Amino acid sequence: MPEDTHMSEPEPPPADPTPAPPLAEGINVVAELFRLGAHRNGSLELSRVWAEATDEERRTVMRVEATLQTYPWVIARARLQAAARDNPHLGELIRACIPVTDPRVYRPSTASTSIPPAPTPAPHPTLDVSQLQWTTPADPIEQRALRRILKTLEQYPFPEAQRRLRAAARDRPELSDFILRHLPETDPGLHHPDDAAHGQVQRWNPQRKTRSRIDPSRRIPADQQRGVSRIVEDYFAEQPDRYLTQQADDDRTRDDEYFEPTTPPATAEVGAVEGTRLARSTDTDHGQGNRQPDAAADHAGSRKAPRPARVSGSRREYDGGQFEPNVENLRGLSCVACLLERPVADTSVVHSAQRHTADDGLCTDCRDAGHPGIPAHDAGDHIRARCQFIADTHPPEQARALLRRDFRNSPVLAVRIAIAEWTHTNLPVPPAAPAAPENAVAQPNPLLKLTDTALDELARDLHQRIALADTDTLLSSELDQVGAADTTPAADLQQMQTAITTARKAQSAHRVTSAQLQAARSAVRDARDRIEATPRLARSERRRLEIELKGLTSESEKLQTQVDHARRAARAAVRDAILHAGPEAGWDRILQRHDPSTGHSTAEADQVERLRRSEHAREQTEQLKARWQHDLDTVRAEQHRRSHLTPPQREHEQQLRDQIATETASLTEAGSAADQTHAEVDNPDVGL
Repeated sequence: MPEDTHMSEPEPPPADPTPAPPLAEGINVVAELFRLGAHRNGSLELSRVWAEATDEERRTVMRVEATLQTYPWVIARARLQAAARDNPHLGELIRACIPVTDPRVYRPSTASTSIPPAPTPAPHPTLDVSQLQWTTPADPIEQRALRRILKTLEQYPFPEAQRRLRAAARDRPELSDFILRHLPETDPGLHHPDDAAHGQVQRWNPQRKTRSRIDPSRRIPADQQRGVSRIVEDYFAEQPDRYLTQQADDDRTRDDEYFEPTTPPATAEVGAVEGTRLARSTDTDHGQGNRQPDAAADHAGSRKAPRPARVSGSRREYDGGQFEPNVENLRGLSCVACLLERPVADTSVVHSAQRHTADDGLCTDCRDAGHPGIPAHDAGDHIRARCQFIADTHPPEQARALLRRDFRNSPVLAVRIAIAEWTHTNLPVPPAAPAAPENAVAQPNPLLKLTDTALDELARDLHQRIALADTDTLLSSELDQVGAADTTPAADLQQMQTAITTARKAQSAHRVTSAQLQAARSAVRDARDRIEATPRLARSERRRLEIELKGLTSESEKLQTQVDHARRAARAAVRDAILHAGPEAGWDRILQRHDPSTGHSTAEADQVERLRRSEHAREQTEQLKARWQHDLDTVRAEQHRRSHLTPPQREHEQQLRDQIATETASLTEAGSAADQTHAEVDNPDVGL
């Protein structure tokens, strides 16, 4: 339908006696007239066709116009095509009204952001059902169908109700005539959208962004979230509160000494207090009812009384003393044998006659393997017993390192204090060497220019030289002794000399054959070069060179085979000679020997010479070892000196080291320039 045609106010039809065609055919004729340029005739024809159209046809055309104005061109065309399929009696008219191209009547500025529902025609005045002039059928099936028709007309707009009723007529052939007969041609006005009982079906239009379903008011704070099970929580409950924030007056972990100049209680007093608590909390029959309550004075500084004893099977876990090995105190302490972290189940083992919980410091695997653990001790003295066991089974430096690790891993302040006091009393730190002044620099020595990495490499090299000096001397003396003494029988000597001679002949043959192979390969390369240099038009010359190349290649292949055989023969002969006469370094001495039966043996002279050489080599080795040991001691002293330097001293020495390196590089460049100058003076330019 053309754009400039306004169908809302058609002109009065002209007086034309010819009958008007149907509206769809008339629209096609009007479109053809406008396409040919006959705009006046097209307007007259459109006015005449529009005046003779029925009300339903006019409403259909107006719905097409509203659809084109409400939706974009692609969506409007799809909706109109679907309407043409759903309404067969109006399909030809709707298809005739669909433009071929975009009519550009859609205005996005006036359109809503969301797709609005289909425009609903203005409601007609309410009509009575009796005005439809329906007669009540006698058949119950037809009565039920009539009620469904009436309900459809009341629930849906008239176009939608018509579409649904026609679809029902297609689906129910036995009631098709009845449904079509009771389908009104015009809107009876039974549908009321404003009525709450007959609400229009709303279009589902979800939001693009999904809403969050998390209720912020139901979030649990991070400090209240439960990350572990209740069993684990029972093991470690109240651990920081008991020892850091709820101390008693007699608790040595209290920080009153930082505010008042009072003397802290002695270790013996603390042990006595803990022993008293343990004696009160431990009974012979393990009866919970026989346990006497602690005195109120013992917990005067606590905001709540300590937890009672917990009975677990045949073991008891007490929470009385600050040094008592309960689960909270021992968490973080490793096994004293394998030095690995222990499970919670291994932290309490009853192995004393008084049924005290005395931890042996071992894990299950080490305990089953029979490794020694902490001896039986009082439960309140466990930390000191553990420190004493570590000190007895390890060197002082290693024991101090292990106790330092226990100090860092223990989360309990009381345990840390106990470890620190025991270490300070029983494992004092040796006095350190006095620190050198800030500007103190070592005496000039050749090691100052070496970096720390180069100094470490020099120390490793000297240590390796000292360790291998005796081995090198022994190997060299054994090589010199091979063939030195002429005590070999004549038959064996002859066999060794024959093997050596055969090996050397085989090696000579291999060298000669290899030289011949290299010459043949050079001849092959020269022949190929001559062929490449010969023009292709000189066919006879190229043919002669190719024949020569073929012969040289064949000869090279034969020589390659001979070289392989000679190599294998030489290897076998050398291997046999080594088995009979020893290493190749002593073959010349064996070949120079005389037959012992001739009386020209020099065994005594060889023995004296061998001893002299061995003694001389031993003396040289001892001298080298002494010199290398002195150098190694010097290097280690330098490393020890550097390890005690302060950061300013290290920086100062690094600056000196860089300065020495710069001066050395400058001297090297000056020496190279001087050598070049002398060369120019000695060899003057003569113009050649």
